[in-house]
Parts: sequence; structure tokens; C-alpha cells
Amino acid sequence: MDDPLQIGIRLCQYALLGLLFGLPLFAVYGLDRAARGTLRLPRLVAGGAALALLISALGLAVVAAGMAGVPLAAVDRSTVTLVATMPGVGTGWQIRTGALLLLLGGAVFLGRSAHFAPFAALTGGVALASLAATGHAAMAEGPAATVHLLADIAHLLAAGAWIGALAGLSWLLWRPASRLTVATAHRALAGFATAGTLIVGVLVVSGMVNAWQTVGPGQFLALGDTGYGRLLLVKLGLFTLMLGLAAAHRFRLTPALVLAVPHDPEGALARLRAGLALETALGVMVLAAVAWLGTLTPPIAQAG
Repeated sequence: MDDPLQIGIRLCQYALLGLLFGLPLFAVYGLDRAARGTLRLPRLVAGGAALALLISALGLAVVAAGMAGVPLAAVDRSTVTLVATMPGVGTGWQIRTGALLLLLGGAVFLGRSAHFAPFAALTGGVALASLAATGHAAMAEGPAATVHLLADIAHLLAAGAWIGALAGLSWLLWRPASRLTVATAHRALAGFATAGTLIVGVLVVSGMVNAWQTVGPGQFLALGDTGYGRLLLVKLGLFTLMLGLAAAHRFRLTPALVLAVPHDPEGALARLRAGLALETALGVMVLAAVAWLGTLTPPIAQAG
């Protein structure tokens, strides 16, 4: 299936739920309590959770319309209810809805608590992981299906952690240049350097497992022969560019930030801002490719 509306909904879900997990997680390991307070995390989480609930409901209706073979405007409540109670798509929607409602409640009742950021990261992670129920892993059968599903969840969480960190770092770096801003940004960048190594490792390993399950060991040399394979190669190319930028930030631009404090902090921040903006743009393109891949038939299914 190659439905622009479904691809757009999937992209919005990946981006929103990734932020709802990754941004609170970044606040836990990358920000001190004072900086965390200026982020206004409860307000961001509440708004994001409310929007994610609406998009998730729309996504369920689109799936129901597709299954019934009718336009979205013609789908009836009984069909949507049937899809919402189905194993797989329905189970994922139920888990996601419950987690997002918990996030909304937490933003209201725990927003002033020091425990809100860990709570939001945990609950947002559950909501993000539920998207695995709508992917290719949920359609697999046999013993390998569990491995595929776990790898898909790990891939989603690692991607969300990266996207959330990019959002948090961008917020820090776009504030006016000052010694405090530079010091806070440097601490956050140093924290992400350690977390980023783990994130990349999880992305690579889980991505290899997913590729093995969706492409098949005998299809790797023929990736360019299918639409799925070509899009997967584009995604891998974009991911490689992101890795290169992340390495430049860690080993060149972050150390230069401290050295530039007495002389040109605004210039050092400007270079980091530009690099993070490009890395974020590449990240959005990767998410778009993933959203599109989820609507295509993988090579291993075509071969079968």
C-alpha cells in the first residue's frame, strides 16, 4: 500500500511519540533541575499527548476504512470498534491510548514533581513501543516473530531517544548566548555523547535484526530491484549522514564550544545550531522513510 494519508499519519506518530519519550528522557540525563524547570516539560508533554491521541484516533479510522474498502468519510463506528479490538493493530492502539491518557494525567498532577520527567519518559516509551504492533514485526509468525518484535521496539525507543535529544539540545542552543547557556549546553552535549553511543549501538543491532527479518538473507544483493529495497537504501544513507554529523558534534564542535567561551560564544553556538538543524532535518527524513516503508511489502514476503 502506498497511501499518502497513512504515510503522513505514521510520520506524525513516529515524530510525536518519539518526542514524548525522548525529550523527557533527555531531561533526566542531560539537564539539571534548574534547566529542566525552564523547559516547561509538563506543558509540552500535555500538548503533545493530546495531539498524539487525536492523530492515533485518526490513524485507527484510516485503517478501518482501508479494511472496509470505503472512503474515510464513509467508515462507520462499528468497523472502527472492530479494528480497535483486533489483536495487533487494535491492541497497539489500546496500549497507546492508555499510555497517552496517563501522560495527560501525569502532566496535570505530577507536573511540579521532580519525578515527572522519569514518569513521562517511561509512559512515553510505552506509547512509542506500541507502534511496533502496526509494523511488519506484528505480522510475523513463529519463534523469530518475538525476536523481530523486540528488535522493532528497541529500534523505536533508540530512534525516539535520538530525536528527543536533538529537540532538547536545539532548545538549549537557541537561547541567547551567555556563559550560563554555554555551560548548560556543554553539560547536556557531554551527557548525550555517552547516551548517544548506546543509542547508535542499539539502532545498528536492532536495524540489522529487522533487515534480516524483512529483507531475508538471500535478498540483500538485490535490494535495488524493489521499491522497498531502494527506500531502505535511502534510509541507510540518511542515517549514515546523521552519524557523521553526530561525530562532528561530539569530537569537534562540542570541545570548540568551551574554548570559544572567552572569545566568541555566539559563533560557536551558531555552528552547533546549524549542525543540529541539519541533523534534525535528516532525522525527519529518516522517519518519513520509515513511515513509508511500513506501508510497503518487504522483499521476504514477496519472495515467499
